[in-house]
Amino acid sequence: MKRKILLTGATGTIGAELAQRLAAHEAVALRLFVRNSEKVNDLQARGVEVMQGTFEDGDSLRTALEGVDTVVLITPFNPTAADQAHAVIVAAQDARVRRIVRLSVVMADPDGPSDSYRQHGRTDAEIQASGLTYTVVRPNTFMQTFFTDMVETILSENTIHSTMGEGRFAMIDTRDIVDVFEQILLSNVYDDQILTLSGPASLSLYEAARIFSQALGRGEITYVSVPLSETERWFRESWGLDGWYLSTLYDYSIAFRQNHQDFTTDDVERVTGHAPRSLDTFTREILLPMLRK
Repeated sequence: MKRKILLTGATGTIGAELAQRLAAHEAVALRLFVRNSEKVNDLQARGVEVMQGTFEDGDSLRTALEGVDTVVLITPFNPTAADQAHAVIVAAQDARVRRIVRLSVVMADPDGPSDSYRQHGRTDAEIQASGLTYTVVRPNTFMQTFFTDMVETILSENTIHSTMGEGRFAMIDTRDIVDVFEQILLSNVYDDQILTLSGPASLSLYEAARIFSQALGRGEITYVSVPLSETERWFRESWGLDGWYLSTLYDYSIAFRQNHQDFTTDDVERVTGHAPRSLDTFTREILLPMLRK
């Protein structure tokens, strides 16, 4: 019998790739829960069931959860993420869903160093206390999200800019995260576990710049460290951020500078059977083609 999986966040960085993977499995009956169904037209054309709705709309949530065995709970980076997750957890309990597989973040903790970490910490604790079977996946910083924002300055001036100072962190290729989710969802081996995912090495952005210089063939690429005193202004002027998003990324910057993510784990290899992809591999396979477009 096919395993009925409801995937939220199916248009995001992880969810979009995971949807493609799951749609290819004969053993999975995949249903997507999205705000905008037009963004998944290709999957609808392949016969994937799509339900349009929002986390705030209880009726659409209840309908989407009917007959579901497993919910993949992915919420966007936003100031109400914990409330959105709470709505899914309660609706899943009411619908007698068996399992929740949650995309969290490394350092998720109700007392964590930023509101985003705290929200994820509250959600993870709520899932563990829900009575539902669960797997919580806590990945380190995404290479795809972090470095693709730097393409413009690499092209224009051979520099990367960040507010992380000399902090070191074990960034991870999102393809490894999707690999892990795929294995979790096709078995029950990782039920009631928390998995912490990292790349193979903890690096500073100075080291990342040297890897880029060697792999991209563009000459020396320099890391420009934005001083902490200039961080808020830089986020406003460079990214157009304000309010919760600005304050949360400011707190992130402090946490990175204090090396809160300076560690590696073996969970990617333990689950998938392969080592996590290196920054050099990401650079050659993902970043270099972007620079050539």
